[in-house]
Amino acid sequence: MKRSFGANIFMGLLVAACFSQQALLAVVILDDGGTHTIDYIIDESIWVKNSPTDQPTTVILTDGGRVSGLDVWGDCKAYIYGGSTNNWDINSVDDSEVFIYGGLFRGIYSWGHQVTIYGTDFNHPYGYVTELQTNLTGILSNGDPINCYLGRTFDGETVAGEVLLVPEPCTLLLLSIGYLTIRKLKP
Repeated sequence: MKRSFGANIFMGLLVAACFSQQALLAVVILDDGGTHTIDYIIDESIWVKNSPTDQPTTVILTDGGRVSGLDVWGDCKAYIYGGSTNNWDINSVDDSEVFIYGGLFRGIYSWGHQVTIYGTDFNHPYGYVTELQTNLTGILSNGDPINCYLGRTFDGETVAGEVLLVPEPCTLLLLSIGYLTIRKLKP
């Protein structure tokens, strides 16, 4: 049976769509309630979720680690000391928490409880970021530069999560010493 030209085009598009969707949906799900250190290359996105018994899973991304993207769900936690996301972003969803000390990213989204970023020379003051959508630049506490999109909303209007900028420990120590010195000098 001979197919028409239109049927051949449709079948070609259908096959291409199936394969492209397969590539887009390449995901590794970590949902065992354990702790996972990623210090190697994973060419898929990582979804960190609670275990079937509702135990939170923790992921640690370090130097040498690279993932396509990192989505943290439920009550899970992610600690990012280095590494990178090469295609997608870091997403905090639900009541999850993400702590960023280093690494290279395209974007960070807080749609959950909170993303805490440690570093210096941010283009925003320390404390909670008030903008719903902005660009964040500065130096992370491990020395990596950060220049990425920062989002706290799904629709551009509704706040979905918090982002907290914290000075790296040496800066925090110097600020504390300065505060105590000034307080002591006041009559």
